[in-house]
Amino acid sequence: MSMDKNYLKLRIFLFSLLILAVLFLIYKAVVPFGKITYTTNICDKSLFITQLKPKGRMDGKCQNIIIGDPVYFNLNTQRTFDSAKVMLKYKSSEKNSIIELGLLADQQKNYILKPVANKIINDLNWDKIEANNVALLQREKKFNSIEEFLNNLPDKNEIAVYKYDLPLVAEIQNYQSNGKITTIDKSLRGSYQIYTYIDNEELDWQFNFFDINEGEKADPITVNLYRDNQLIATENLADDGIIEATRVKTDVRNLNLRLSSLPAGIYKIAIVVGNDIITKQITTKQNIVSFINKIWLYENNNTELLTLYTDSSEINARTNSPAGLQKILINNEVLNINETYRQFTRASNFPISEIRFAKDGMVLIGDGVFSFSQKALYNPSYKKITKSTNIDDLNINYIITTYQPAEIIDGWKTQTIKFDLQGKWREDNNYGFIITVPGLSAEDDIDDYVEVGEIKVELEGRTLLEKFLNF
Repeated sequence: MSMDKNYLKLRIFLFSLLILAVLFLIYKAVVPFGKITYTTNICDKSLFITQLKPKGRMDGKCQNIIIGDPVYFNLNTQRTFDSAKVMLKYKSSEKNSIIELGLLADQQKNYILKPVANKIINDLNWDKIEANNVALLQREKKFNSIEEFLNNLPDKNEIAVYKYDLPLVAEIQNYQSNGKITTIDKSLRGSYQIYTYIDNEELDWQFNFFDINEGEKADPITVNLYRDNQLIATENLADDGIIEATRVKTDVRNLNLRLSSLPAGIYKIAIVVGNDIITKQITTKQNIVSFINKIWLYENNNTELLTLYTDSSEINARTNSPAGLQKILINNEVLNINETYRQFTRASNFPISEIRFAKDGMVLIGDGVFSFSQKALYNPSYKKITKSTNIDDLNINYIITTYQPAEIIDGWKTQTIKFDLQGKWREDNNYGFIITVPGLSAEDDIDDYVEVGEIKVELEGRTLLEKFLNF
Protein backbone atom coordinates (compact mmCIF):
# COMPACT_ATOMS: atom_id res chain seq x y z
CA MET A 1 0.00 0.00 0.00
CA SER A 2 2.87 2.31 0.88
CA MET A 3 4.53 1.60 -2.47
CA ASP A 4 1.31 2.49 -4.29
CA LYS A 5 1.19 5.83 -2.44
CA ASN A 6 4.82 6.55 -3.32
CA TYR A 7 4.20 5.60 -6.92
CA LEU A 8 1.16 7.90 -7.00
CA LYS A 9 3.17 10.75 -5.49
CA LEU A 10 5.90 10.22 -8.10
CA ARG A 11 3.35 10.31 -10.89
CA ILE A 12 1.78 13.49 -9.50
CA PHE A 13 5.24 15.04 -9.18
CA LEU A 14 6.22 14.16 -12.75
CA PHE A 15 2.86 15.27 -14.08
CA SER A 16 3.24 18.59 -12.23
CA LEU A 17 6.68 19.05 -13.77
CA LEU A 18 5.21 18.41 -17.20
CA ILE A 19 2.43 20.95 -16.61
CA LEU A 20 4.96 23.52 -15.37
CA ALA A 21 7.16 22.90 -18.43
CA VAL A 22 4.18 23.32 -20.77
CA LEU A 23 3.06 26.50 -18.98
CA PHE A 24 6.61 27.84 -19.16
CA LEU A 25 6.77 27.22 -22.91
CA ILE A 26 3.34 28.80 -23.39
CA TYR A 27 4.53 31.83 -21.42
CA LYS A 28 7.69 32.05 -23.55
CA ALA A 29 5.62 31.88 -26.73
CA VAL A 30 2.71 34.16 -25.77
CA VAL A 31 4.74 36.70 -23.74
CA PRO A 32 1.78 38.22 -21.85
CA PHE A 33 3.79 41.15 -20.44
CA GLY A 34 5.25 42.22 -23.79
CA LYS A 35 8.94 41.64 -23.00
CA ILE A 36 11.02 38.51 -23.49
CA THR A 37 14.62 37.44 -24.16
CA TYR A 38 15.61 34.45 -26.26
CA THR A 39 19.18 33.14 -26.29
CA THR A 40 21.10 30.47 -28.15
CA ASN A 41 24.77 29.54 -28.13
CA ILE A 42 24.27 27.84 -31.53
CA CYS A 43 25.50 24.46 -30.20
CA ASP A 44 22.26 24.02 -28.26
CA LYS A 45 19.08 23.83 -30.28
CA SER A 46 16.61 26.60 -29.50
CA LEU A 47 12.83 26.48 -29.88
CA PHE A 48 12.86 30.13 -30.90
CA ILE A 49 16.16 30.93 -32.70
CA THR A 50 16.99 28.59 -35.57
CA GLN A 51 20.47 27.37 -36.42
CA LEU A 52 22.50 29.24 -39.03
CA LYS A 53 21.96 28.11 -42.62
CA PRO A 54 22.73 27.03 -45.31
CA LYS A 55 25.00 24.29 -43.98
CA GLY A 56 27.31 24.60 -46.99
CA ARG A 57 28.46 27.97 -45.64
CA MET A 58 28.93 26.74 -42.07
CA ASP A 59 31.71 24.76 -40.41
CA GLY A 60 32.72 23.48 -36.98
CA LYS A 61 31.33 20.84 -34.66
CA CYS A 62 28.28 22.97 -33.86
CA GLN A 63 27.97 24.43 -37.37
CA ASN A 64 28.60 27.85 -35.85
CA ILE A 65 31.60 28.98 -37.93
CA ILE A 66 30.62 31.04 -40.98
CA ILE A 67 32.86 30.33 -43.98
CA GLY A 68 30.59 31.60 -46.78
CA ASP A 69 28.44 34.68 -47.33
CA PRO A 70 25.63 35.20 -46.44
CA VAL A 71 23.98 33.04 -43.78
CA TYR A 72 20.52 33.26 -42.24
CA PHE A 73 18.58 32.51 -39.08
CA ASN A 74 14.95 32.91 -38.08
CA LEU A 75 13.32 34.07 -34.87
CA ASN A 76 10.07 32.21 -34.25
CA THR A 77 7.44 34.11 -32.24
CA GLN A 78 3.76 33.36 -31.86
CA ARG A 79 2.99 37.09 -31.67
CA THR A 80 4.35 40.33 -33.11
CA PHE A 81 6.67 42.76 -31.34
CA ASP A 82 7.61 46.40 -31.81
CA SER A 83 11.39 46.22 -31.48
CA ALA A 84 14.30 43.83 -31.07
CA LYS A 85 17.77 44.19 -29.62
CA VAL A 86 20.01 41.55 -31.18
CA MET A 87 23.30 40.78 -29.42
CA LEU A 88 25.85 38.94 -31.55
CA LYS A 89 28.85 37.40 -29.77
CA TYR A 90 31.58 36.42 -32.21
CA LYS A 91 35.22 35.95 -33.14
CA SER A 92 36.70 36.49 -36.59
CA SER A 93 39.86 35.92 -38.60
CA GLU A 94 40.13 39.70 -39.14
CA LYS A 95 40.65 39.05 -42.85
CA ASN A 96 37.29 40.46 -43.90
CA SER A 97 36.61 44.18 -43.90
CA ILE A 98 32.91 44.26 -43.06
CA ILE A 99 30.38 42.22 -41.07
CA GLU A 100 26.72 43.24 -41.03
CA LEU A 101 23.50 41.98 -39.45
CA GLY A 102 20.19 42.47 -41.20
CA LEU A 103 16.44 42.13 -40.67
CA LEU A 104 14.14 40.90 -43.45
CA ALA A 105 11.99 43.92 -44.28
CA ASP A 106 9.55 42.73 -46.94
CA GLN A 107 8.36 39.89 -49.12
CA GLN A 108 10.81 40.93 -51.88
CA LYS A 109 13.71 39.72 -49.66
CA ASN A 110 15.07 43.19 -48.93
CA TYR A 111 17.06 43.39 -45.70
CA ILE A 112 17.74 46.34 -43.39
CA LEU A 113 21.49 45.99 -42.81
CA LYS A 114 23.28 47.40 -39.78
CA PRO A 115 27.01 47.36 -38.93
CA VAL A 116 28.64 44.72 -36.75
CA ALA A 117 32.29 45.30 -37.70
CA ASN A 118 34.16 47.57 -40.11
CA LYS A 119 37.91 46.88 -40.22
CA ILE A 120 38.54 49.79 -42.59
CA ILE A 121 37.26 52.27 -39.99
CA ASN A 122 38.79 50.38 -37.06
CA ASP A 123 42.26 50.60 -38.61
CA LEU A 124 42.17 54.38 -39.15
CA ASN A 125 44.23 56.48 -36.79
CA TRP A 126 42.20 59.63 -37.49
CA ASP A 127 40.73 62.26 -35.23
CA LYS A 128 37.32 61.08 -34.01
CA ILE A 129 34.34 63.02 -32.68
CA GLU A 130 31.24 61.22 -31.34
CA ALA A 131 27.79 62.54 -30.47
CA ASN A 132 24.28 61.00 -30.41
CA ASN A 133 25.50 57.62 -31.75
CA VAL A 134 27.18 59.30 -34.75
CA ALA A 135 30.94 59.43 -35.33
CA LEU A 136 32.95 61.83 -37.51
CA LEU A 137 36.48 60.78 -38.48
CA GLN A 138 38.87 63.38 -39.95
CA ARG A 139 42.23 62.72 -41.59
CA GLU A 140 43.31 66.15 -40.30
CA LYS A 141 41.14 67.86 -37.73
CA LYS A 142 39.28 70.83 -39.18
CA PHE A 143 35.88 70.62 -37.48
CA ASN A 144 35.30 70.69 -33.73
CA SER A 145 31.85 69.12 -33.80
CA ILE A 146 29.62 67.01 -36.00
CA GLU A 147 27.16 69.90 -36.19
CA GLU A 148 29.87 72.19 -37.55
CA PHE A 149 30.78 69.59 -40.16
CA LEU A 150 27.16 69.13 -41.27
CA ASN A 151 26.65 72.90 -41.58
CA ASN A 152 29.84 73.36 -43.63
CA LEU A 153 30.17 70.22 -45.71
CA PRO A 154 33.48 69.92 -47.60
CA ASP A 155 33.67 68.93 -51.23
CA LYS A 156 31.55 65.85 -51.96
CA ASN A 157 34.56 63.89 -53.26
CA GLU A 158 36.36 64.22 -49.90
CA ILE A 159 33.57 62.56 -47.91
CA ALA A 160 32.65 58.90 -47.43
CA VAL A 161 29.68 57.58 -45.47
CA TYR A 162 28.98 54.27 -43.78
CA LYS A 163 25.44 53.59 -42.54
CA TYR A 164 24.72 57.31 -42.44
CA ASP A 165 22.58 59.32 -44.84
CA LEU A 166 23.81 62.77 -45.81
CA PRO A 167 21.43 64.96 -47.85
CA LEU A 168 21.72 64.46 -51.60
CA VAL A 169 23.78 66.98 -53.53
CA ALA A 170 20.73 68.30 -55.31
CA GLU A 171 22.25 70.92 -57.61
CA ILE A 172 24.26 70.24 -60.77
CA GLN A 173 26.50 73.20 -61.55
CA ASN A 174 26.16 74.66 -65.08
CA TYR A 175 23.38 72.21 -65.97
CA GLN A 176 21.79 72.79 -69.38
CA SER A 177 18.80 70.85 -70.66
CA ASN A 178 19.35 69.87 -74.29
CA GLY A 179 15.62 69.39 -74.95
CA LYS A 180 16.31 66.13 -76.79
CA ILE A 181 14.40 62.90 -76.24
CA THR A 182 16.41 60.02 -74.79
CA THR A 183 15.20 56.51 -75.59
CA ILE A 184 16.45 53.43 -73.74
CA ASP A 185 15.59 50.34 -75.78
CA LYS A 186 17.28 47.90 -73.41
CA SER A 187 14.68 45.66 -71.70
CA LEU A 188 14.87 45.64 -67.90
CA ARG A 189 13.40 43.08 -65.51
CA GLY A 190 11.74 43.72 -62.16
CA SER A 191 11.88 46.79 -59.94
CA TYR A 192 14.46 49.55 -60.21
CA GLN A 193 15.05 53.16 -59.22
CA ILE A 194 16.35 56.14 -61.20
CA TYR A 195 17.93 59.47 -60.32
CA THR A 196 17.02 62.29 -62.68
CA TYR A 197 17.38 66.06 -62.69
CA ILE A 198 15.24 68.95 -63.92
CA ASP A 199 15.80 72.68 -64.18
CA ASN A 200 13.27 74.93 -65.93
CA GLU A 201 11.80 72.01 -67.83
CA GLU A 202 8.89 69.59 -67.69
CA LEU A 203 9.43 66.23 -66.04
CA ASP A 204 8.47 63.86 -68.85
CA TRP A 205 8.83 60.06 -68.77
CA GLN A 206 7.11 57.20 -70.60
CA PHE A 207 7.54 53.54 -69.63
CA ASN A 208 6.46 50.59 -71.80
CA PHE A 209 5.80 47.37 -69.87
CA PHE A 210 4.78 43.79 -70.58
CA ASP A 211 4.19 40.74 -68.36
CA ILE A 212 5.95 37.39 -68.97
CA ASN A 213 3.51 35.56 -66.61
CA GLU A 214 5.97 33.09 -65.09
CA GLY A 215 4.56 33.42 -61.55
CA GLU A 216 1.09 32.67 -60.21
CA LYS A 217 0.19 36.06 -58.80
CA ALA A 218 -1.08 39.46 -59.81
CA ASP A 219 1.48 41.92 -61.19
CA PRO A 220 0.34 45.51 -60.68
CA ILE A 221 2.70 48.31 -61.75
CA THR A 222 3.45 51.41 -59.68
CA VAL A 223 5.69 54.33 -60.59
CA ASN A 224 6.50 56.71 -57.72
CA LEU A 225 8.21 60.09 -57.88
CA TYR A 226 10.19 61.37 -54.87
CA ARG A 227 11.87 64.64 -53.97
CA ASP A 228 13.93 64.81 -50.76
CA ASN A 229 12.57 61.32 -49.90
CA GLN A 230 9.01 62.66 -49.99
CA LEU A 231 6.50 61.01 -52.32
CA ILE A 232 5.09 63.74 -54.59
CA ALA A 233 3.38 61.76 -57.38
CA THR A 234 2.38 58.22 -58.27
CA GLU A 235 0.98 56.45 -61.34
CA ASN A 236 -0.43 52.92 -61.50
CA LEU A 237 -1.31 50.18 -63.95
CA ALA A 238 -3.55 47.36 -62.77
CA ASP A 239 -2.62 43.74 -63.34
CA ASP A 240 -3.35 42.40 -66.82
CA GLY A 241 -5.85 39.93 -65.33
CA ILE A 242 -3.68 36.84 -65.82
CA ILE A 243 -2.58 35.32 -62.52
CA GLU A 244 -1.72 31.84 -63.81
CA ALA A 245 1.82 30.85 -64.84
CA THR A 246 0.98 30.74 -68.56
CA ARG A 247 4.46 31.94 -69.62
CA VAL A 248 2.71 33.88 -72.39
CA LYS A 249 3.93 37.44 -72.84
CA THR A 250 1.21 40.08 -72.78
CA ASP A 251 0.89 43.07 -75.08
CA VAL A 252 2.95 46.16 -74.26
CA ARG A 253 1.20 48.75 -72.10
CA ASN A 254 2.28 52.35 -71.48
CA LEU A 255 2.49 54.45 -68.35
CA ASN A 256 3.29 58.17 -68.47
CA LEU A 257 4.75 60.35 -65.73
CA ARG A 258 4.48 64.03 -66.66
CA LEU A 259 4.63 67.02 -64.33
CA SER A 260 5.34 70.69 -64.97
CA SER A 261 6.33 73.66 -62.78
CA LEU A 262 8.47 71.50 -60.49
CA PRO A 263 11.37 73.17 -58.65
CA ALA A 264 14.86 72.49 -59.94
CA GLY A 265 16.74 69.62 -58.36
CA ILE A 266 17.27 65.89 -58.08
CA TYR A 267 14.27 63.55 -58.26
CA LYS A 268 14.02 59.81 -57.71
CA ILE A 269 11.70 57.61 -59.78
CA ALA A 270 10.89 54.19 -58.27
CA ILE A 271 9.38 51.49 -60.49
CA VAL A 272 7.72 49.02 -58.12
CA VAL A 273 6.86 45.73 -59.87
CA GLY A 274 7.33 41.99 -59.56
CA ASN A 275 9.96 40.04 -61.48
CA ASP A 276 7.40 39.05 -64.12
CA ILE A 277 7.23 42.65 -65.34
CA ILE A 278 9.60 43.72 -68.11
CA THR A 279 10.25 47.35 -69.00
CA LYS A 280 10.60 47.17 -72.77
CA GLN A 281 11.43 50.83 -73.35
CA ILE A 282 11.99 54.10 -71.48
CA THR A 283 11.55 57.48 -73.14
CA THR A 284 12.36 60.78 -71.43
CA LYS A 285 13.20 64.43 -72.07
CA GLN A 286 15.58 64.49 -69.11
CA ASN A 287 19.39 64.46 -69.54
CA ILE A 288 20.15 62.51 -66.35
CA VAL A 289 19.13 58.83 -66.29
CA SER A 290 21.06 57.01 -63.55
CA PHE A 291 19.91 53.65 -62.22
CA ILE A 292 20.44 53.39 -58.46
CA ASN A 293 22.54 50.45 -57.15
CA LYS A 294 21.06 47.78 -59.43
CA ILE A 295 20.04 47.03 -63.00
CA TRP A 296 18.76 43.70 -64.39
CA LEU A 297 18.87 43.32 -68.17
CA TYR A 298 16.35 41.07 -69.89
CA GLU A 299 16.29 39.75 -73.51
CA ASN A 300 17.48 42.46 -75.87
CA ASN A 301 18.67 40.44 -78.92
CA ASN A 302 21.95 42.32 -79.04
CA THR A 303 23.99 42.50 -82.23
CA GLU A 304 26.85 44.35 -80.51
CA LEU A 305 28.36 44.68 -77.05
CA LEU A 306 26.19 46.28 -74.39
CA THR A 307 27.96 49.12 -72.58
CA LEU A 308 27.16 50.53 -69.16
CA TYR A 309 28.92 53.07 -66.96
CA THR A 310 29.07 53.20 -63.17
CA ASP A 311 30.71 55.15 -60.37
CA SER A 312 30.55 52.09 -58.05
CA SER A 313 33.75 51.22 -56.20
CA GLU A 314 32.60 47.59 -56.12
CA ILE A 315 30.77 46.00 -59.05
CA ASN A 316 28.87 42.73 -58.55
CA ALA A 317 27.58 40.68 -61.47
CA ARG A 318 25.54 37.51 -61.72
CA THR A 319 23.21 35.70 -64.07
CA ASN A 320 20.26 33.45 -63.22
CA SER A 321 20.25 31.80 -66.65
CA PRO A 322 22.77 29.41 -68.27
CA ALA A 323 22.36 31.47 -71.45
CA GLY A 324 23.80 34.44 -69.58
CA LEU A 325 27.14 32.79 -68.71
CA GLN A 326 29.90 34.87 -70.28
CA LYS A 327 33.03 36.91 -69.80
CA ILE A 328 32.39 40.60 -69.17
CA LEU A 329 34.84 43.47 -69.36
CA ILE A 330 35.19 45.97 -66.52
CA ASN A 331 37.66 48.68 -67.47
CA ASN A 332 39.00 46.19 -70.05
CA GLU A 333 39.70 43.58 -67.35
CA VAL A 334 37.92 40.22 -67.72
CA LEU A 335 35.42 39.03 -65.10
CA ASN A 336 34.35 35.46 -65.88
CA ILE A 337 30.68 34.76 -65.04
CA ASN A 338 30.89 30.97 -65.22
CA GLU A 339 28.22 29.91 -62.69
CA THR A 340 24.53 30.73 -62.44
CA TYR A 341 23.18 32.41 -59.30
CA ARG A 342 26.71 33.09 -58.04
CA GLN A 343 27.75 36.70 -57.52
CA PHE A 344 31.12 37.72 -58.98
CA THR A 345 32.82 40.88 -57.74
CA ARG A 346 35.37 43.33 -59.09
CA ALA A 347 36.67 46.32 -57.13
CA SER A 348 37.33 49.60 -58.94
CA ASN A 349 39.02 52.79 -57.83
CA PHE A 350 38.22 54.55 -61.11
CA PRO A 351 35.86 57.54 -60.81
CA ILE A 352 33.82 56.04 -63.68
CA SER A 353 34.05 52.40 -64.79
CA GLU A 354 33.03 51.02 -68.17
CA ILE A 355 31.26 47.64 -68.27
CA ARG A 356 30.85 45.75 -71.55
CA PHE A 357 29.21 42.40 -72.24
CA ALA A 358 27.52 40.50 -75.05
CA LYS A 359 24.69 38.48 -73.51
CA ASP A 360 21.58 39.49 -71.60
CA GLY A 361 20.22 38.19 -68.31
CA MET A 362 22.93 40.06 -66.41
CA VAL A 363 22.20 41.49 -62.96
CA LEU A 364 24.59 44.29 -62.02
CA ILE A 365 24.75 45.57 -58.45
CA GLY A 366 26.97 48.31 -57.04
CA ASP A 367 27.31 50.94 -54.36
CA GLY A 368 26.75 53.72 -56.90
CA VAL A 369 24.67 54.32 -60.03
CA PHE A 370 24.59 52.80 -63.54
CA SER A 371 23.84 54.50 -66.85
CA PHE A 372 23.88 53.70 -70.56
CA SER A 373 25.71 56.96 -71.24
CA GLN A 374 28.46 58.79 -69.38
CA LYS A 375 26.68 62.09 -69.97
CA ALA A 376 23.50 60.70 -68.37
CA LEU A 377 25.34 59.48 -65.26
CA TYR A 378 25.10 61.54 -62.09
CA ASN A 379 25.11 60.40 -58.47
CA PRO A 380 23.89 62.91 -55.87
CA SER A 381 24.83 60.52 -53.04
CA TYR A 382 28.13 60.43 -51.21
CA LYS A 383 30.70 57.67 -51.64
CA LYS A 384 29.86 54.63 -49.50
CA ILE A 385 32.44 52.48 -47.74
CA THR A 386 32.42 48.88 -48.98
CA LYS A 387 34.77 45.98 -48.32
CA SER A 388 36.92 47.10 -51.26
CA THR A 389 37.11 50.82 -50.50
CA ASN A 390 40.62 52.26 -50.52
CA ILE A 391 40.42 55.50 -48.54
CA ASP A 392 43.79 56.77 -49.76
CA ASP A 393 43.25 56.04 -53.45
CA LEU A 394 39.93 57.89 -53.34
CA ASN A 395 41.45 60.86 -51.46
CA ILE A 396 38.83 60.61 -48.74
CA ASN A 397 39.44 63.02 -45.84
CA TYR A 398 36.21 62.64 -43.85
CA ILE A 399 34.04 59.68 -42.82
CA ILE A 400 30.69 60.01 -41.06
CA THR A 401 29.05 56.89 -39.68
CA THR A 402 26.69 55.40 -37.11
CA TYR A 403 29.08 52.46 -36.66
CA GLN A 404 30.48 51.81 -33.19
CA PRO A 405 33.25 49.20 -32.67
CA ALA A 406 32.30 46.05 -30.76
CA GLU A 407 33.14 45.42 -27.12
CA ILE A 408 35.79 42.74 -26.46
CA ILE A 409 35.50 40.43 -23.43
CA ASP A 410 37.71 37.34 -22.98
CA GLY A 411 38.60 37.29 -26.66
CA TRP A 412 34.96 37.44 -27.80
CA LYS A 413 33.50 40.51 -29.48
CA THR A 414 29.91 41.56 -28.76
CA GLN A 415 27.81 43.92 -30.82
CA THR A 416 24.22 44.87 -29.97
CA ILE A 417 21.94 46.19 -32.69
CA LYS A 418 18.39 47.49 -32.41
CA PHE A 419 15.76 46.88 -35.09
CA ASP A 420 12.29 48.33 -35.49
CA LEU A 421 9.99 45.34 -36.08
CA GLN A 422 6.79 47.26 -36.79
CA GLY A 423 5.48 46.46 -40.26
CA LYS A 424 8.35 44.09 -41.04
CA TRP A 425 7.76 40.87 -42.94
CA ARG A 426 6.89 37.70 -41.02
CA GLU A 427 6.42 34.31 -42.63
CA ASP A 428 5.05 31.33 -40.69
CA ASN A 429 5.50 33.31 -37.45
CA ASN A 430 9.19 33.95 -38.24
CA TYR A 431 11.22 37.14 -38.37
CA GLY A 432 14.11 36.63 -40.79
CA PHE A 433 17.71 37.71 -40.13
CA ILE A 434 20.88 37.68 -42.20
CA ILE A 435 24.57 37.80 -41.27
CA THR A 436 26.62 39.00 -44.22
CA VAL A 437 30.39 39.05 -44.55
CA PRO A 438 31.09 40.42 -48.05
CA GLY A 439 33.92 38.55 -49.75
CA LEU A 440 33.74 35.50 -47.49
CA SER A 441 33.61 32.40 -49.69
CA ALA A 442 33.50 28.71 -48.81
CA GLU A 443 35.02 27.87 -52.22
CA ASP A 444 38.28 29.81 -51.95
CA ASP A 445 41.48 28.73 -50.21
CA ILE A 446 41.58 31.69 -47.83
CA ASP A 447 41.48 30.81 -44.12
CA ASP A 448 38.88 33.40 -43.16
CA TYR A 449 35.84 32.93 -40.97
CA VAL A 450 33.41 34.38 -38.42
CA GLU A 451 32.68 32.19 -35.40
CA VAL A 452 29.34 32.86 -33.72
CA GLY A 453 29.37 32.15 -29.99
CA GLU A 454 25.93 33.40 -28.99
CA ILE A 455 22.86 35.16 -30.30
CA LYS A 456 20.59 36.90 -27.82
CA VAL A 457 17.38 38.69 -28.82
CA GLU A 458 15.53 41.03 -26.48
CA LEU A 459 11.98 41.68 -27.72
CA GLU A 460 9.60 44.40 -26.65
CA GLY A 461 6.00 45.03 -27.62
CA ARG A 462 2.53 45.60 -26.28
CA THR A 463 1.19 43.50 -23.42
CA LEU A 464 -1.70 41.15 -24.06
CA LEU A 465 -3.95 43.55 -22.13
CA GLU A 466 -2.87 46.44 -24.39
CA LYS A 467 -3.46 44.32 -27.47
CA PHE A 468 -6.93 43.38 -26.16
CA LEU A 469 -7.83 46.99 -25.38
CA ASN A 470 -6.59 48.10 -28.79
CA PHE A 471 -8.64 45.36 -30.45
